[in-house]
Amino acid sequence: MKFLIALFSVLALNVAQAEVGRIESFFSPSLDKDHDKVVHLYLQNNCNQEIYVATRGQNPNRVWESKGYYRIYPGQVVSGGDMINDIYYLNAFSVDRRVRWEGPHQFEIHGKTVRAALVELPKDYGGNWTTVLYCY
Repeated sequence: MKFLIALFSVLALNVAQAEVGRIESFFSPSLDKDHDKVVHLYLQNNCNQEIYVATRGQNPNRVWESKGYYRIYPGQVVSGGDMINDIYYLNAFSVDRRVRWEGPHQFEIHGKTVRAALVELPKDYGGNWTTVLYCY
């Protein structure tokens, strides 16, 4: 029992020391003229360690879906899929769990409810959208 209490204390301490990572987003035009309202989402890791990222947005069929967790290595850019709305939600954490990207919103992924940041895009935007995650 003492071991469990000690283990819980260490885990609670690690969570309490977690920092909030920074998010920046930018867009670029798409050559996809047939689907001018479709957003091609990309996720970029600008940290010095692996991160795990989950997203929730509306797919091109207008169905809300959660995707992830994507394992993204330092400097890597991965496709987060296509969506059609002007917002999506993001939950992410570094492999050592010292840095988290989350906010006051929530969504469910793999049977678990997670806190999420809201990422807003320009109204009626269609094209490439890259969200860059920074550890510090």
